Amino acid sequence: MAEHTPEPWAFVPWHIEEGPSAVRAPAGHLVCNTASDIDARRIVACVNACAGIPIEFLESGGVAKLVEAASALIANRDANCFEQEEFKTGGPYGDYWSPHSSMVDSEAIAGLRNILTQLNPQHAEALTKEDSNAAR
Repeated sequence: MAEHTPEPWAFVPWHIEEGPSAVRAPAGHLVCNTASDIDARRIVACVNACAGIPIEFLESGGVAKLVEAASALIANRDANCFEQEEFKTGGPYGDYWSPHSSMVDSEAIAGLRNILTQLNPQHAEALTKEDSNAAR
């Protein structure tokens, strides 16, 4: 499999003498010309931000899935914070609140773990170790 042009790529704005907006590789060779500066800037920003992420992960919508999984985890955390406040003020949870019952939604964690494992299979081993240590 051929490797893509290494990062970082650079944006070259449109210039009356040099021509259209361009994207250049580290050695200065032309990757592509674009119709506008904003297109060239977006290409450069995306390529440089995705350095080290496998193409297959990007093509499968992995970044959007990662954002979705992280958002679900944050939403769960926010809901948990609400429950803690309700407990402190004598809300519907009475005088008992267990962080184990609502601290982190296991589906949210599993979703994030799954996406991170797709991004880098080495995450699977590290995340499993963290879960084992947390259970102790």
